[in-house]
Amino acid sequence: PSPPLDLQKAVVKATHVQGLPAVRHAVSFQGAVDLLSCELDGPTHSFIYKPASDQHIVPAKRNNASHGPTLTVCASQTREGDEMQVKFHNDLLAKRMLFDSTPRQPLGLGNDESRVGNACRSARDMCTAGISMMVGSDSSGQVRGSQFGLGVYMEILAMIHKAGIVIDVLIGATSLIADRFGFDDKGRIEVGRNADLVPIKGDVREFLAKEENLCLPMCGVWRDGVALHVYEDVVN
Repeated sequence: PSPPLDLQKAVVKATHVQGLPAVRHAVSFQGAVDLLSCELDGPTHSFIYKPASDQHIVPAKRNNASHGPTLTVCASQTREGDEMQVKFHNDLLAKRMLFDSTPRQPLGLGNDESRVGNACRSARDMCTAGISMMVGSDSSGQVRGSQFGLGVYMEILAMIHKAGIVIDVLIGATSLIADRFGFDDKGRIEVGRNADLVPIKGDVREFLAKEENLCLPMCGVWRDGVALHVYEDVVN
């Protein structure tokens, strides 16, 4: 059961008083409605029983809330994510990036009405309405759900080819996250920002437009202006 609404409002208010963004999992239709009524800065999951409606879109726009759909987690909940898992496990670059090569088992937490398509439609409708989409993953490190190392790649692929979002995905994986969570030293290539960079070969949008392309073709990883040697075997 969800906490009482007055308690949720108190938590959000206390979080904002500390100058922090208030985000929370919302795994049901009504739960997301309640959270957005508390002036939440954004839910960090999509519900899977039915698509979002104006009950979510209107307060989200009023609050300038973002939305983190975590579509790959939703697919695992509905047992519809096996195809993507297999594709990544058969990809040579993906294999080299895995911390654990054991195939994941689906979370299987949905009911008979649960569909990842509901989460995809919610993300698409909210994006069309002008609500910012954050690219996030959810990896427990256990045998179920998404894996460390590949969650964000899988989420980008799902948001583009399942939900039909493109340029917003690139923003949602970089500058939007930095802005929303107050990482003032990251998110953009500008004087005064940390040189935390992941250079990519070619045009990222052209690469991601092809569904057969999975992991981004990195040509290096920089942290604080220093190239990390640990990635040399992965990107070469």
